[in-house]
Amino acid sequence: MDTDTNIRNALDKSVEKLETAGRAAHDKTTKDVVDELGRMRSNFRDIHNRAVGAANPEFAGRDLRRAAPG
Repeated sequence: MDTDTNIRNALDKSVEKLETAGRAAHDKTTKDVVDELGRMRSNFRDIHNRAVGAANPEFAGRDLRRAAPG
């Protein structure tokens, strides 16, 4: 009976460690994706503004808020 309890406790601890590692990896990945999307959006906005400004200087000051809300 003690062996069963010891095995069960060891398995429970292992599962807890896996769940904790999984949550940490998920949180890091989520942060990395959100950060990269922010950089991509900023880069896209800069390129768009330069392209619009080159094509029509009258609109050079506009940003992407109307084209890409959020």
